[in-house]
Amino acid sequence: MRKVTWIEILTLLYVLLIAYGTLMPFDVSFAADPDPLPSFLGLPLCDTGLPDVMSNILLYMPLGLLGTAFLRRRGIRGLANAVIVVSYAIVTAYALETAQTVLASRVASFPDAVCNVIGTIMGVAFAIPNSIITGKLTPALNREIRRDPTAVLAGIWVIVLGVAALAPLDLTFDVSIIMDGAREADLVPFARHQRLADWAFGQFNEAAHVDLWQLRLDYVSDVFLHFMLSVLLIRNMIAWRFDSATAKSVSGSASVLFGILLTVLAVFVRSVPLDVTHMLTRGMGGVLGAWANHWAMRGAMGRVDAEPDELRRATTRFLKGSIVIAVAYIGMRQLAPFELSSRGLRESIAGIEWLPMASYTFAKLPNALLDAMHKSFRYLWLGTLVGLLFRVSGRRVRLESCMTFAAVWAAVTTATEIAQCLLPARVPSMTDIIIAGIGAATGMLIGSALFDRYAQSSTQTFVASDRVILNVEIPLPNPDAPTESAQTDRKTRRPHRV
Repeated sequence: MRKVTWIEILTLLYVLLIAYGTLMPFDVSFAADPDPLPSFLGLPLCDTGLPDVMSNILLYMPLGLLGTAFLRRRGIRGLANAVIVVSYAIVTAYALETAQTVLASRVASFPDAVCNVIGTIMGVAFAIPNSIITGKLTPALNREIRRDPTAVLAGIWVIVLGVAALAPLDLTFDVSIIMDGAREADLVPFARHQRLADWAFGQFNEAAHVDLWQLRLDYVSDVFLHFMLSVLLIRNMIAWRFDSATAKSVSGSASVLFGILLTVLAVFVRSVPLDVTHMLTRGMGGVLGAWANHWAMRGAMGRVDAEPDELRRATTRFLKGSIVIAVAYIGMRQLAPFELSSRGLRESIAGIEWLPMASYTFAKLPNALLDAMHKSFRYLWLGTLVGLLFRVSGRRVRLESCMTFAAVWAAVTTATEIAQCLLPARVPSMTDIIIAGIGAATGMLIGSALFDRYAQSSTQTFVASDRVILNVEIPLPNPDAPTESAQTDRKTRRPHRV
């Protein structure tokens, strides 16, 4: 009997996830639409914007990748592989969009089905052997990671910051809309915070209390994200042989200017308000990152003559401190606004979201993806730190470890979701528990993979046995030199008698 592989299981789960997310909450209704839209092949021709187009394409790209890998395991390759995967995507997208026509809370759309097929074709193209992606870009990226891993990580971090600041990317170049956004901008620092505080405490609005705390935590995350950007830029410049003072000033300034640019670009995004406070918080993160790196360079993590054990201990302390900060941040996100009250407990229990992703049903797809990305990133970051701590401590990250960590964080998140029944304007959700478990386990695998990949580079980023960290170049031991145990064997080895 042939053994089922993990890629086949993952493909099946992703297909079920697409069907579940497209059809929930399964509220079937055969009532006629009083104002039907023009249709093509039985699907309405709805207007769609750039965020919806991008979201529908990205949703089906993994299906193209997984489907191609699935058929290869079955011995189907070449053009036949691509035709089968794209044909399956056409049938699936059309069937699911047709099913949405009888769902009361869902809107079927022919352009959505077209975008789904385009996303599958892109996924298939990325998976084709010897294509531009797999034949040229992937090897080039691997070479860059081996040569200068911090530069690659800094580039990825810049993209993450841009998407996080401007999501859901509903861009507009309409002058009237841009001018309206500029007039409504908060050009005085903390003006938006003060307005929410007046609304929350003046009118005793429970939802405003939650929004106020979430805004405060957004400011905190701004500081942290640009702190990390500044640190990565400095480490990269030091690897390029810039002196520490120049790297600190240039990288700190670049991080501050990038934060200002992201804040100003918000005027071109319809759903992102322009708030000058973000300039201050992002700039503060860039400056703090520069000074923190200057402080770290004086410790074991920055000294060229540091012993491997000393480096390992310093890195372990750094990772443990980062894990504590990540746990505290996740806890604050889950438990804000920190005002326990049994009033309305019965309504809160009745409103628990037992059906996963039910809250995303009534949201636009870009906003739903944005919320899921924000929540996933917190647990991915925590899992990555834990995975790195495992590898720095000399332990392997195995599947059992990932499953145990996922179960622990699913249990912790369950406890915080139950506590939300006692918090005003908070709704416990099964979706958050699932995201916590999957994100934590995936993050551990990412952390282990990053460690193993970076440990192969000549300028090390993490501690690996007797190797060094953070792009500080230290002579590695000569692989041809005899080890101490080999020399002992030579001394004790008896001559062979003929």
